[in-house]
Amino acid sequence: MLPTPEPRKPEANETRHCHADSSAIVARKEAQLKKKIGTPQQLNKLDKIELILGKREVNRLDLGVVPRPVLRCGIPLQKPAEDYLVHTSRDGNCELNVEASPRYGMPFGRDLITPLWLFSEAYAQKSRTVRFHSGRAMLRSMGLNEDGRTFKWVTGSIERNFGATWEFTIQQELMGRIRRERHYFRLVSSAVLWFTPNRNQLDFEGEGFQNAITLTEEAYALAQKRGYQARLEIETVAALSHSPGAMRLFMLLRDRCAQVPEHKSHGWIPLTGPAGLDIEMGAAKYTEQRKWRVKVKKWLEEIGRVWPECPTEIHEGKDGFYRLQIPRCLPAGRE
Repeated sequence: MLPTPEPRKPEANETRHCHADSSAIVARKEAQLKKKIGTPQQLNKLDKIELILGKREVNRLDLGVVPRPVLRCGIPLQKPAEDYLVHTSRDGNCELNVEASPRYGMPFGRDLITPLWLFSEAYAQKSRTVRFHSGRAMLRSMGLNEDGRTFKWVTGSIERNFGATWEFTIQQELMGRIRRERHYFRLVSSAVLWFTPNRNQLDFEGEGFQNAITLTEEAYALAQKRGYQARLEIETVAALSHSPGAMRLFMLLRDRCAQVPEHKSHGWIPLTGPAGLDIEMGAAKYTEQRKWRVKVKKWLEEIGRVWPECPTEIHEGKDGFYRLQIPRCLPAGRE
């Protein structure tokens, strides 16, 4: 029987080559894995979704407040033309008029995050003035990405909301009599923000660089008024901010689901019409029902990733109109 030969020991330079080759293989596999998983922004998005789902299971999401008329009627979904300075929207017995500043333009899309954050912070702190030490602290409080690009957008959103004038009217009829209630206000009375000329500095902080945004007395009074408050999960809104349509639809559905009467298992929202979803979302430009349904389905898929326990289905009625079926469910969070 022939003896088994002993394995040859590699030379030192051969060992180095083996290590180099194995390191290259590992690096290549890691690069392929990252490419398969996604970009750092996508990974950050997945981390946020995982965190939200974990908090939702134990009802630990932070709840914010926003006046229900502002939420129900809303602002334009997409960026309007520069000369579009007056926006009117209706939802049932509620009408909202927004007059924009020619200097800053009309609030639109995800600009609703700004009043949600300001109203929520003022309500929580019991103060008209919202203070924060740095841009990074502000973004962290809003649940947004902590980078220069997001900070630049937020400061622009604050300016658009700062320059706008809001007016909403609620009309009710009772026993043959009409009650009309109007509120006219500006959101912010003063704002002190520190930033560099390119607005990409997040840690510009110190004792002499205090940032502060002060709500007007009228806006602060609305933040404290129980009957006008809509409860929203701040982290979920922020996680959907990459898609203004999905974010806006979630805000509406979350409030509408909480408003379904206790004796009913679900409610209905028409996709189009005088009180349709397209009017509420400021997206009336989708005149073709098919295109609008496709958009809504896409947004519902995005919402389902962060709110899986609230199934919303689109049904076609006998009259040929499509409606959203929404169940009754309350926000899963804490004040």
